[in-house]
Amino acid sequence: MDLKRLFLDACIVLFGSLLFASLSWLPVAGAIASGFITGYLLRSGLRKSLIGGLSSGAIGSMIVLYSALNLGLTGLSPLSLIIGSWLFILYFTLAVVVNAIACAVGCMYSSINMIAYPFLKNIIPPSGSGILYSICPICGRGIHVGADCCINSAGVHCDG
Repeated sequence: MDLKRLFLDACIVLFGSLLFASLSWLPVAGAIASGFITGYLLRSGLRKSLIGGLSSGAIGSMIVLYSALNLGLTGLSPLSLIIGSWLFILYFTLAVVVNAIACAVGCMYSSINMIAYPFLKNIIPPSGSGILYSICPICGRGIHVGADCCINSAGVHCDG
């Protein structure tokens, strides 16, 4: 792996962790959105995207923990601090797992788009490459544009 790709992946994981920290107030949708965007931007293998999702979720939850401690939430009663820390641990453990799964889904989605592009390109024909038809003025059937005569069950009709 080259140094440029490693630096790009680290920046994407840091971006995903900031996104996770800012969207963590949305119960499950925030983790899904940040994980999907991180995985879509990583565009690497499934294992690497799972590790990237776990790392971005863990770093994002540490950012939230650091900001919560700096807000002065340590001055609460011991019981509420214990309950709050357990809720924090349970919620962010679930959010990190959801973030990793969404990161893998985002990576698979970007891979499907990259894999399906050549097939979709072949399904949709380029403009102007189809056979052009016109309508016979006598019988009303479709004929090739360059054809002078229309052959149908009643016989042959020719222009002119």
